[in-house]
Amino acid sequence: MNRQKNIKRVLIKKIIKEEVSDKQSKLLDYVNENGVLLTSKSMGGFDNLKRVLKGTDWMSRDLMIKTIIDVCKEKGGFSMGELGLEEIKLNESNGLLRNLSYVDKNGIEIVTYEKDDDGNYDEEPSDWLSFNYDSKFRNGDYVLDTIHLYEIFDGVIEQYFI
Repeated sequence: MNRQKNIKRVLIKKIIKEEVSDKQSKLLDYVNENGVLLTSKSMGGFDNLKRVLKGTDWMSRDLMIKTIIDVCKEKGGFSMGELGLEEIKLNESNGLLRNLSYVDKNGIEIVTYEKDDDGNYDEEPSDWLSFNYDSKFRNGDYVLDTIHLYEIFDGVIEQYFI
């Protein structure tokens, strides 16, 4: 008798998990079709969306970029300071420091600082470069790697839902 009860429990747990997975799958389809912002709004906020999709690998690079662009279309661009971040260091070589300083609907802005005679970087940038979100270096690496993209995404989401 106990064995039959255990089998029933296992079957019920599987069914419940399948139902949750099916709900998550439908929600993922909705997110991919309508975007993170609209889905979050309809669910009462981004935290609710994250809670329902917890345990799934749903956040892709493309989805983060689309969300950042959507927010910037609505709210304008953001400096790293406005997102609660310091300029993001991307590269330092040959006496040059390149930092990500700004995001908007068109892409990212990178500023370059040069070392002065004392070995310190100038306070004023010597150059500005703009890239789209999917730009890559010659070696195939993204200019904006996934870790930095997550930081920017989190900052933009916070700005949007303020």
